[in-house]
Amino acid sequence: MGEEKDLKNKLRENIKSLKDEKEIGIFSARIDKAKNLEELKVYKSKIDAKGKEETFNEISKLEFLNEEEKKYYKTVLDNTEEFNHFKTVFDIAKEKNEAIEAKIKDNIKNDIDKLAFLNKEEKEFYKSQLGGATSPNSVSIVIELAEEKDKAKEIELKDAAKEYVDKLSDLTETSKKLAKKDIDEATNVETIKDIAERAKLMNKKKAEKALEELVKKELKEVKEAAKEYIDNLSDLTETSKKLAKKDIDEATNVETIKDIAERAKLMNKKKAEKALEELIKKEKEKEKPVEPKVPEEPKKPEEKPAEPKKPENEPKEKEEKPSDPKQPEKPNKPEPKDPEKNPEEPKKPEEKPAEPKQPENEPKEKEEKPKEVIPAMPLTPGIKVIPSTPLQPSIKVAPRAFRNDNDQRGSIDWRYIKAPSKDAKAEVQKQKTVIEVKIKIGSDILQRTINNHTQEIKMDTKAIIKDGRTMLPIRYVAEAL
Repeated sequence: MGEEKDLKNKLRENIKSLKDEKEIGIFSARIDKAKNLEELKVYKSKIDAKGKEETFNEISKLEFLNEEEKKYYKTVLDNTEEFNHFKTVFDIAKEKNEAIEAKIKDNIKNDIDKLAFLNKEEKEFYKSQLGGATSPNSVSIVIELAEEKDKAKEIELKDAAKEYVDKLSDLTETSKKLAKKDIDEATNVETIKDIAERAKLMNKKKAEKALEELVKKELKEVKEAAKEYIDNLSDLTETSKKLAKKDIDEATNVETIKDIAERAKLMNKKKAEKALEELIKKEKEKEKPVEPKVPEEPKKPEEKPAEPKKPENEPKEKEEKPSDPKQPEKPNKPEPKDPEKNPEEPKKPEEKPAEPKQPENEPKEKEEKPKEVIPAMPLTPGIKVIPSTPLQPSIKVAPRAFRNDNDQRGSIDWRYIKAPSKDAKAEVQKQKTVIEVKIKIGSDILQRTINNHTQEIKMDTKAIIKDGRTMLPIRYVAEAL
């Protein structure tokens, strides 16, 4: 009786694990009605079979177990005698299924991470979809969707990159084809970006080279035009033109060429103004009334004039030695006039000088002489006798010496008196005129002092030092002196 009771209690516990409620009710009623142990054992076999069936059905639902694995667990169930061991077999199969599922999903996640054209957000989205996948089929759907998205983005990116390459105007067709081929073979976003960047850089270099050639061409044209402009500057000397054109050839930009042409234009303008000024000056000089020349005596055969005889009753004075023409005369200070020693001053150029008187003791009767000689005037210290000729307005008298860069002073020691003819004589009073000229490097003011009277002259250019020499317009030097 005790064994029968224990078996009934055990069977009542086992049927609680069954899934089918209807089966549970049927087995419960039969267990209660069983009259002996043998009848209970029959019900036990049926309950065990039902338990194995339900357990195997649950194992069959484990999606990540393959058919071989499921058959293995069915064999284990068939060999299990204890009802409560059926659940243990199922738990082992379930753990196996979960391990396989986790491994598959991890692999899928790794595959998603390897999709080169999906960004980080897109990858995280597809990996989250694996959480709801309960079968290999649903997991496969997730990875397929991710791969399709990746492929679509790859095509889109490559098309955009190839379109970008096509728009690079300075890239040759051959370079474009090679770049697009590399884009098609690229397997990730970075490679495509790198190809596009290299194409962009190559295009930039080509553009810069083309621009450089264009600039060179334009610069050459500008140089030719500038040199032609220089050649047309009529008042510029050939030397100045050559120097300007040489500077133009060496110029590296348009601004420098413009500056050279502008300087040449300014120089040409100054030369034209100077030429016009000189022309006007000449015209004015032509308009001045010219004093009629005193008719000269007919020229006679050149003979050495006889030395005029001094009057016998005239006191002899120390004869002056003729000055050496090679050695310039040193200026002498004007000596005070003595009425007893110095004769009267010669008359002004406007008046005809009186002919010198003949000495009283000269014989009245004279023989015919080959040439009439005018006796020389008495020489006085400080007085120099020179032949005089009419001074025309256009004659420019240059000084014997003038101030140089070493600040040395020169002197001007002459005065002209107009006389009737070349045979007439005139007295010249030696005078000392001190001219001092000062210039300042970098300034356009020339300071001229004549016998302590100072005058400032404004030049049209500044004094400079070039090659160790002081440079200023020669016309201002002439004007200063």
